[in-house]
Amino acid sequence: MKNRVLTSVLVSLLAIGTITPAFGDAKGVPNENAVGYWTQDRRDNAIAREFQFEPGAKVGKLVPQAKRGGSTGGTATGGTSYWPANQQNQFVANITGKVFFNMKGTDYVCSGSLIDDGNPSITIVITAGHCVWDNAATGSFATNWSFWPNYDTESNLPRKGYSASQLFAPKDFTNQTSFNTAATLNDYAFAVINSSDGRVNPKGLPGLGTFINGNTAYAFGYPQATPFNGNELVYSFGPLSTDPNSGNKTWKLSSSLTGGASGGPWYSGYSNGNNVGLVSSVNSYKYMSDKNSMYGPQFSTSTTELLNSAKGGTCTVSPTINCAVLP
Repeated sequence: MKNRVLTSVLVSLLAIGTITPAFGDAKGVPNENAVGYWTQDRRDNAIAREFQFEPGAKVGKLVPQAKRGGSTGGTATGGTSYWPANQQNQFVANITGKVFFNMKGTDYVCSGSLIDDGNPSITIVITAGHCVWDNAATGSFATNWSFWPNYDTESNLPRKGYSASQLFAPKDFTNQTSFNTAATLNDYAFAVINSSDGRVNPKGLPGLGTFINGNTAYAFGYPQATPFNGNELVYSFGPLSTDPNSGNKTWKLSSSLTGGASGGPWYSGYSNGNNVGLVSSVNSYKYMSDKNSMYGPQFSTSTTELLNSAKGGTCTVSPTINCAVLP
């Protein structure tokens, strides 16, 4: 029988709604008060927000991938596989999902995962910084930000989304005006989903962790560029190394995850789908010349500081933390 524990728990969250930034809307941003903004059509046509570096480039390029691939099931390449259909009841599938948001009038999609918050009144989603903040075009937080857990088409559970009330990103990311090396080192963020129902925090949600070079990492996400279709949970695993182009300050993992997987969790101490260990990085960027490697930030005390700020449930901008309150 399918395990509906976490998804049924999430049903008590706020239904997918709409959010408005605390600052003025940029021209072209859709009406944030529109009920049910994330229709099936908008979700199907959201663009994967992925950054890739050309060889020798110091700034990553946003690579729009509006068209989804058509494959489903089977085995992918580069140390990457589809999550088995008979394991969609497992914990990792229930806490991993897609995130949808709008930047400068464009609908985007990334991935994200629930993380332990220790606060019975909220739920926190971890994702990539570039999935909540627009470095170049607007220099502002995303709008219409929502999380959709267990999105896989193999699950017999109905898809349901939940709106964020606050977004948190490190200043070391939001201060950058492009997706440069400094941005890659700090490409993580947290979204807060409010609820007065304590059941939204089931036991066993993973906390933050760190890797050591050579550790085995498991990375999850919902890639939608070919050969993937955006509707299947996909994962990669293997030993970690580092990226010399970042001064060996970001992680490298063998993975053919594509656009749409950004923000998906990397686990350290992973045992199986019901014992995931700790979230120790997220899918961040790739190189155009190397489609079979994924890179992610190395978490630090700054990551913990940002999460602790989100756990407090109150947006307070500081010299190191940027955040936005969303109705």
